[in-house]
Amino acid sequence: MALIYAGLYQVNRVRADGARSGELIQKNARFVRKTDARLKYFELGKLVIDFRKTAPSKLYWADRPAMRIVQALHWLQDVLPRDGERIRAPLRAILGHPDHGVAIVEDLRSGIGTLPAWMQNFLRDLLNGADARDG
Repeated sequence: MALIYAGLYQVNRVRADGARSGELIQKNARFVRKTDARLKYFELGKLVIDFRKTAPSKLYWADRPAMRIVQALHWLQDVLPRDGERIRAPLRAILGHPDHGVAIVEDLRSGIGTLPAWMQNFLRDLLNGADARDG
């Protein structure tokens, strides 16, 4: 579930007395909503709402406790073989956090099957380590 918005611009103008005034100008605005359904776009005045098809596995992590970890690992995929230990250290701290760690660990465990194989392998050691700390 992702939402992209474009189309509002702020224009700063200098008045005769030297003060600046901000003016909000709306051009044709466009919302892009990612979904697993195939829908046509529709228009509401100058606003265009467009739907883009996205795999359900990518939408699975939206608004979930572990979504930031999953997204970060996608971004870091290329450097994991080289810097895996440097990346694991802060992740261990996050997974061991007393307030949020348990929810993130449980979320990763429940959704591990939706992740690519390389990420599952990377996270299994961390999740097993979280078990050792808890138990």
